[in-house]
Amino acid sequence: MSRVFVGLTLTLLLPNVPTSVIGLRLGDQYVRGELVWPEWASPHWNPETNRDFDDMDYVREFDDVNSAYDMETYNKQDCEMLKNLWQTAQRSLTSAQTTSARCSQIELFNLPSCREVQASTNTYCTRGLSINGVTLYFDKIWKNANSAIDCNLRILQETDAASCNKDWSHNSSTLRFTLVRDPLSRFVSGYSEIEYRIGKRRQFQKNSFVSEAYPFEEYNVGSRERAMQFIQHVLTGNIDGHVYYLNVFNHVHPQVGTIKQGGALVVGKLEEFDIAWARIEKYTGCRMPFNFGCGTHPETNSDSENPSRTAMAALLQEPGVAESIKCSLLLPDYACFDNAGLNIQMPQCVPHFVATKEEFATITERMKQLYCPDGIKLFPE
Repeated sequence: MSRVFVGLTLTLLLPNVPTSVIGLRLGDQYVRGELVWPEWASPHWNPETNRDFDDMDYVREFDDVNSAYDMETYNKQDCEMLKNLWQTAQRSLTSAQTTSARCSQIELFNLPSCREVQASTNTYCTRGLSINGVTLYFDKIWKNANSAIDCNLRILQETDAASCNKDWSHNSSTLRFTLVRDPLSRFVSGYSEIEYRIGKRRQFQKNSFVSEAYPFEEYNVGSRERAMQFIQHVLTGNIDGHVYYLNVFNHVHPQVGTIKQGGALVVGKLEEFDIAWARIEKYTGCRMPFNFGCGTHPETNSDSENPSRTAMAALLQEPGVAESIKCSLLLPDYACFDNAGLNIQMPQCVPHFVATKEEFATITERMKQLYCPDGIKLFPE
């Protein structure tokens, strides 16, 4: 198979992606040298429907709601620990009186972003497939390139795009994996996705659950005020007069909920994606350039110039804002990823959020017991 790359100019749009793994779309097909991608492998591909997203897909997402009042399994001590962190973050961002999130709402926020993560089951949240005699289960974490990975795994399985060593054998014929990401950059990406999907839904206004605007929607899209109000909205439990918690907010849930529920091995980080994909190739004995043209969410990704994404990224550069999120909403991720070989460092939460280093060590240790009791296990080399 030829490895000649067609269209080097795409590297200007994807500067962090190795040239050797970029594909171009020409007409109705993706072409890389002699490799022709399947026609369905488009930037707007929806893994749930196996076709491009259409507006009704976004509408249906808002029909799926979760009550914020049906969970209460945290013990009182854990509840107070988490509430104190969220309340401290609130106070650091505003002097206005705000409501406090309930334990059930904090617990809901820490559930997997994609709920139906199940062992040895092929669901929308867990893609199960067989490649070259190896059974893979991919647990999806929203905003971690899960649609693009799902697309490429399907290409790998269903087409002749890959070059596989048929004599390849491995110690284990079944593997469950996922991909993680820097928690703060994922929060920015998740916010832009939420805003985009809410905007799509507002075009229809047929669902009573979202007919009433959320508080952050009072401000202009792409404004600092709207981004700040969104953070406050999350810290108060995402209700502010709303009884239902829409699944669209799952885009900013911590990542460790998925890993805890499914027990997946971490293949790598999105920031080092070429390394992660090479590990999958090595494990399956198959080589295939990654098609970055499929399932890429072009309206909200890093090249989109999405105004909500730009606003949130700018807001997090202001003193104390990023730390407020890191030391509250995202602390489960930071606690579990710290010293896990992922080069994701613990935030500095002492003394502004926690009084002493000893107290902070106690909190993070308890977080690990709650959200990653078995630790973070890495994909085999």
